[in-house]
Amino acid sequence: MLFEHQSEPDANMAFRLLRYMVRIWESSFEVSGQLIPIVPLVLSHSERGWTAKTSFHDLLELHEIEDLAPFIPSFRT
Repeated sequence: MLFEHQSEPDANMAFRLLRYMVRIWESSFEVSGQLIPIVPLVLSHSERGWTAKTSFHDLLELHEIEDLAPFIPSFRT
């Protein structure tokens, strides 16, 4: 589990989580030679609620090249 605590929405949260996940995978791969499953969770206590996008896909401009969608990480925060 990867927990990220946020007091305010972050428009780039999905990208930040991907970077954190890659760092964890790099470390675990060096030790065990395998990748471990990671479940990212964002815990927000913003008074306004979470207003940022929640899908990594939403950060990319795929509207004209939707055929690439299967090749893009598709996790949600």
